Amino acid sequence: DIQYNIKNETITKLFYQTDFLTFYKSIVEKRHVVVITDENIYNCHEDKLQFVENLMVVYAGEACKDMDVFQNAIHTLLDFEVDRNTLIIGVGGGALTDFVGFLSSIFMRGAD
Repeated sequence: DIQYNIKNETITKLFYQTDFLTFYKSIVEKRHVVVITDENIYNCHEDKLQFVENLMVVYAGEACKDMDVFQNAIHTLLDFEVDRNTLIIGVGGGALTDFVGFLSSIFMRGAD
C-alpha cells in the first residue's frame, strides 16, 4: 500500500492487488462498492468480474475521456444509488484510472 496525505485532509490509497476476488469480497461486506473497468479488461477477465453487482464498463483508452461517457457514467452512478460513502474502484490502466479519479471527484463533490 502507498498512502498520500494531502494537506491533512484527504488520504488516497494506491495499491496493486493480484487476487481481485478476495479483495472485492472483503470490501463489499463492509460498504457499497462500484467497480469501473474498460472493455478490454472486461473482455479478458469477464469470469473474474461477473460477480460484481455494480459494474460499469467504459471504452478502452483515451476514448473513455469524453464528456458523453462522463455524462452516461454519472447517470449509471445514480442508478447504482452511489453516495459520498460509496467506494469506487477503477480496474485498468492510466486512461481508465484518470477517468475514475475525475468521475469520483466531481460526483456529489467527491466519492471515495
